[in-house]
Amino acid sequence: TKKISKKYFGKEHGYLIMNHTYDVDWLIGWIFCERVGVLGNCKAYAKRSIQYVPTMGWAWKFSESVFLERNFDKDKDTIGRQVSEIAQYPDPMFLLLFAEGTRFTEDKHKASLDFAKEKGLPLLQHHLTPRTKVFTASLPHLRGRVPAVYNIQLCFDKNDYVKPTVMNLLLGKPIVGHMHFERIPLEDVPEDEEEAAQWLRDLYNKRIE
Repeated sequence: TKKISKKYFGKEHGYLIMNHTYDVDWLIGWIFCERVGVLGNCKAYAKRSIQYVPTMGWAWKFSESVFLERNFDKDKDTIGRQVSEIAQYPDPMFLLLFAEGTRFTEDKHKASLDFAKEKGLPLLQHHLTPRTKVFTASLPHLRGRVPAVYNIQLCFDKNDYVKPTVMNLLLGKPIVGHMHFERIPLEDVPEDEEEAAQWLRDLYNKRIE
């Protein structure tokens, strides 16, 4: 991991796929980006309503995050236009996708398991079934410009007395997170849309549990 970090982090464009389990996922991601000098060029996919949230949402809007309406007929045009522009940045940038589409909760996990059973998909114990459309729709606009996918797993020790919440951060309590990185050449992701979707499902199926 140290060899990978020295050679690649902050030195290339990256398509980041990360779990969405905690209140502070986005903030930990920002800290990582700041550490490797990419915070100014860190972009993320987010639901459209977030851009109207005072301060944070406005900052995401002005930093050219990709806001989606969860209507794919509309979103695919947004993805094509914005991702193409972002991928042409002259300096290293990170584009972050929470492929689960929403933060992990017990209720959402139950619904995800029901969906997976209905569709004959793997039953994930610590993740929601990933949504593949945004991932696959972005790939044609990244190929040839973004060399790698970063498979990122963020976790916290369940036994820590300080829980990973925004409130604890605001109260100045120390939070210790752990991030596992895997760099995957983008050329390893299939070009066929269905095969790329299955590749993403397989990625989640093999993640650290």
